[in-house]
Amino acid sequence: MSAYLNNLIELYLNDIADYEDDNSLLLAESVLKPVKSLITEGKKSQEEILFEAYKKSSPEQKVILEDFLLYIKEA
Repeated sequence: MSAYLNNLIELYLNDIADYEDDNSLLLAESVLKPVKSLITEGKKSQEEILFEAYKKSSPEQKVILEDFLLYIKEA
């Protein structure tokens, strides 16, 4: 399952690169690349990792995580 979620992160970032500006892409990468690393190497569940990332995020970063969660639901 972690490979699937990591793949979704890459697809999401590719969509951001295709349809948004560079600043949006940089923000999305700064939020999701660490999450991707934790999912691959971490011992916590994916849900815990996403929840903790959300709790620690700035309001701007929370928007990215919320958008990504919507993206996951539609996948």
